[in-house]
Amino acid sequence: MKTGKRTLGNGFIMYLVLVALGLTATGLFFLTSMSNGITAQSRAHYLHACERNLTASGIAWVRYHRKDLKEKLAAGPVTLDIEELDIPQGILQIQSSEKAPAPPVILRITCQKGRQTIRREIPVSSSGSNSE
Repeated sequence: MKTGKRTLGNGFIMYLVLVALGLTATGLFFLTSMSNGITAQSRAHYLHACERNLTASGIAWVRYHRKDLKEKLAAGPVTLDIEELDIPQGILQIQSSEKAPAPPVILRITCQKGRQTIRREIPVSSSGSNSE
């Protein structure tokens, strides 16, 4: 008779273990999906920070070269070296605008991380103020 009670007790414990395993798996599933969302948000915030840094660098370059800006941009767009900024797959080009009423300079910004890419064209006046 004692062996029957042990079997009944072991079966109940096995049932509790399976329920706990199922609850753990469900919890891990939800935690994984939430972490994927957080990862995507942090990547987007990182790209926007890179965009702000590239914009600030471009505006600073335009302000520094405002006296000889036409000569610098006469040969075509100027691509700035941004390796020091440590922006992955980033490009910062400065070119003159072809449109008459528009500001004379356009910043072309590209930065990418993973599958997300940001591309912007930002008009800037020759004094270095952002028109947006």
